[in-house]
Amino acid sequence: MDTFEIDRHKNMSSQLGMPRGTAANRLRKLVLFDLLKRHKENVCYQCKKEIERAEELSVEHKKPWENVDVALFWDLSNIAFSHLACNVRAARHAETSPHHRKIAPEGMSWCRTHKKFLSIESFSKRTGRWNDLRHDCKECEKIYKDSIRS
Repeated sequence: MDTFEIDRHKNMSSQLGMPRGTAANRLRKLVLFDLLKRHKENVCYQCKKEIERAEELSVEHKKPWENVDVALFWDLSNIAFSHLACNVRAARHAETSPHHRKIAPEGMSWCRTHKKFLSIESFSKRTGRWNDLRHDCKECEKIYKDSIRS
């Protein structure tokens, strides 16, 4: 960027009272919220109540996409609107829930002892569980069984 462009951006930021990029993002959010209100779609995905102010608006993914499928990130049918507070509360609840399933990359499963994803070949079968695999990998089960025997 040449000095003219730098001075221009500084001038805009000074006029706006914030960096130009921050102002542009706020404007986009105001436009989006206005459209949602006009179409009566300013309803929270989490609590089903009306979102009354743009500052409360949060855009979220209905299904997690990370370590699952990047296409879910871009899938507009996977996008919902919610109160920022509801979105934060739902995310916090999901992370702290003892029954929260870790979504594994293809061909892997979560070992609760290692606290990481391992190849599904590392796990014994357990029929009836949602993924038909044990909670712990074979290595961790062996360590546990050996500790009981001694």
